[in-house]
Amino acid sequence: MVSLTIRTLLLAVLMVMGTAGCNRDAHAALEDGITIIDDSQVIAHVHGEPVVFGEYRQELARNYTAALTRAVTAGGIQGRDFWTTPIPGDAKTPGGITPLDLIKSMAMESSLRRKAMQLWARELGIVEDISWEAFLAAFNGENLRRANTASAGEPVFGPRQFTQDVFYRLSLTEAEYDIIQILEAEMVFDEDELYRLFHEYYRQSTYHPGIVTMDYALIRLDSENAYHNIHALRQAVADGEEMSLVAPGFGASYYRRTINLLRLPALGLPDSLMQAAAFLGPGEVSPVHEEGILYSIYQCFEREDGDFLPFERARPRIVMDEIRDAFAAQLDIRMKDALVINEDLYSQITTQMILQNITG
Repeated sequence: MVSLTIRTLLLAVLMVMGTAGCNRDAHAALEDGITIIDDSQVIAHVHGEPVVFGEYRQELARNYTAALTRAVTAGGIQGRDFWTTPIPGDAKTPGGITPLDLIKSMAMESSLRRKAMQLWARELGIVEDISWEAFLAAFNGENLRRANTASAGEPVFGPRQFTQDVFYRLSLTEAEYDIIQILEAEMVFDEDELYRLFHEYYRQSTYHPGIVTMDYALIRLDSENAYHNIHALRQAVADGEEMSLVAPGFGASYYRRTINLLRLPALGLPDSLMQAAAFLGPGEVSPVHEEGILYSIYQCFEREDGDFLPFERARPRIVMDEIRDAFAAQLDIRMKDALVINEDLYSQITTQMILQNITG
């Protein structure tokens, strides 16, 4: 998480550099000297497959916030020279690189990853055409389909119209998902190895505190004989009466709830119910609680004690991790020595061009 200080610095940099919301003079300053690069110009090749500037432009936008955060965290200065002043560097970001070069290299790495994944998807028969033109055709076709569906009065699931940025990100997600599905179908898992991985790496992180089913009754403080009735009800339940049967006779509302203790802090339950769920044993009854406008009592109906999950319940997670590891390893191999950059075009990318791309 970015610290408050870093967030403040980020805001200052964004304000100085003229991001969304800047005035007309700032926009004019940004536009001065911008080199126009057409989306169809080839900025790199991956295994001979072209990466055009339209694709790279999307990756600049995707990496903008991460690059800005890294640069500020690593000691980037504030002010108009932020993008072109080398940063001191830290464990994650090498010193001596400018924020401009950092975002360009991060975007190029992402472009390499995407194109290598597209080539893989084409090899598997998932897609036929991985060109930028094919992406634009799919983007425009999908938006036309959605417009026609809406015009016909039929429901449109998701957005009425995709932006190019969102459709681009969606295409990445779908390609990765389809490849992983094929990998999963092809991979054969050694159960002994999965069991070894479970005990060596997973078991200690699978502890579950348990599940509890609670009965509880509520009486409004301002109802007639409320104090007497809630205490009498508690005594009846403690003596063995079933809460669900006797609660109405005391003017109380009765409820039963099963609570996953792993999620207990996030459920937004009253403090009294959380305490009862955490500590009451089966059959035990809580004291009378007064919270807000209500009296309440709780009884633990059933409790499944906490324990480490068995191998069978942890196995799907281990399998998916193995699949994703295999995907990442194969993609790394496909990316190795695959990139050839068009240095002439790459060198023309300036701070102004990037900011213009981000802010429109």
